[in-house]
Amino acid sequence: MPAPDVTATATASRDVVFTFSTDAEGEAWRTNITGIYIDGNNRNYLPYFTINNAGTLATDGMGWSAGSTFTFIVKSNGYRDVVKTVTIPS
Repeated sequence: MPAPDVTATATASRDVVFTFSTDAEGEAWRTNITGIYIDGNNRNYLPYFTINNAGTLATDGMGWSAGSTFTFIVKSNGYRDVVKTVTIPS
């Protein structure tokens, strides 16, 4: 099943935030998230994200370096993977 439309941004404080619809489809996708992976790494970063707020997945800077670019893959049972590339602001 297709995932909802997801937007990924990085803030000046180096937070990474994914936003999506808070309708039933978006919330069903959020509640079925099983993992968040970065740059093809097999490590699941889901424990570092706050996912219990409707319409958002967010993490603090986690030591991201300014100007770095990361590709995130969000996996949710029953949905296609969401792949987003984010550049941390300088």
